[in-house]
Amino acid sequence: MLGISVFLYRSTRKFLASSKTASGTILADKEGSLSSKPRFTFTTEDGTEIVVVSNTATKAHTFRKGQTVRVLYDPARPERATIDTFIQLWLATVICAGLGLSFSITSFFIH
Repeated sequence: MLGISVFLYRSTRKFLASSKTASGTILADKEGSLSSKPRFTFTTEDGTEIVVVSNTATKAHTFRKGQTVRVLYDPARPERATIDTFIQLWLATVICAGLGLSFSITSFFIH
């Protein structure tokens, strides 16, 4: 788990170093309510409109329909954009690091 957290950390840092920013808007899902994985739209530098469903789930009330958000995206793959929040960027890294540390400390005391 610690190895995975290091990989995720490096991957996110690399993404942040090369990403572009855009202003995005939170959308409603098909039923008209916000989904647990925020769905948002933004326009790239070249004028292409992109709609993305986040790969990180949040509480339904975290984002509101019509809310403006800062979006980070890789110009080569804008469909993999993310909302610029700590949770959206770092949640997986923090969870893996926490689990890895817990497992390491537990195994130290068991042996």
